[in-house]
Amino acid sequence: MLQEQLVTYRKKAGLTQEEVASRLNVTRQTVSKWEKGISVPDAQQLVELSSLLDVPVSVLLGMEEAVPAEKNSENAETAGSVAENLNLIAQRLALINEQLATKNRRAKRIWRVILAVILVLLIFTGGIMVCNFLPTDQSSVPSFSSEDLLVNQWAVTGEVNDLRETIVEQIVNRDMFSSAAPNAVQVNFTSLEEAARYIGYEDLSLVTLDLPVISITVTAMGDDGANFTQIRLQTYYQTGASEGKTSVVISTDEEIYFSQDELDLYLLAEIQDPGYSWTIQKQNGRRFYVATYDASSEKQGKRVLLQEKGVIYNLWTAYAPEDSAEAEALIREWMNAFN
Repeated sequence: MLQEQLVTYRKKAGLTQEEVASRLNVTRQTVSKWEKGISVPDAQQLVELSSLLDVPVSVLLGMEEAVPAEKNSENAETAGSVAENLNLIAQRLALINEQLATKNRRAKRIWRVILAVILVLLIFTGGIMVCNFLPTDQSSVPSFSSEDLLVNQWAVTGEVNDLRETIVEQIVNRDMFSSAAPNAVQVNFTSLEEAARYIGYEDLSLVTLDLPVISITVTAMGDDGANFTQIRLQTYYQTGASEGKTSVVISTDEEIYFSQDELDLYLLAEIQDPGYSWTIQKQNGRRFYVATYDASSEKQGKRVLLQEKGVIYNLWTAYAPEDSAEAEALIREWMNAFN
């Protein structure tokens, strides 16, 4: 499937999700969702991925198998014609997107049934009482209630509200060859303060790192009823530049959710992922969730998460083993910034 091909050829290219996202001008979460089969890139993005990963579009779509380098010249015309025919690619993506939507709806129903069964079992076995006495520093998957996370859309009072009609127009006028995410609009900023004013959510804390900033973006997502489903403020930082490469890849994002469905999808895909190993760290009276993961064949990854007043704060890092001390220092700086 497409998601498996993306993971395989990204790792072969020695790229992290953050690096792919930066080259395609999308968020790391978007790349993660492509690789988990939650969503798919649009036709133009798929062509860009083909070029970046040095693999034909037809192979990424599973329409044919990859061939050895010495045979590529024989199939160049065929592979090239597939890459150039955006209409054919879009039709294939539309089919995959429809299949994913069906799969995700089924998965969400199954998870709700499973969670309901688990809750009943906990009540009758006294599991809830046991959980209350577990030490706070043991491994644990972050667990938040809807009351902690969901925000009323009218609590956002900034100019971001002007994007509602734009999102509706994009959704209504969408055709099968348009973007895979017509419900999203992205706006770029030169400072976090400016971006925060644009959002206008009074409980949003501005936490910055003392590093050069590569980009600051606000992404608003909504539905055809002019309701916001999610707003994300994301910042990419530049660290330790050496010979055109960075020693530590680092980004932060602040996410606000207005839709239960979007929140459920986020919790399932981004937090309950078995690839993460979570622990709890207490600092400045707050509970930070820390997870480690394999960012690539050559880089380690560490993620830190904090939930506070309806906002999910994330810090993402990817680094080579020899740069772990620098990464840990940046993580401590970010955690200490909440005061």
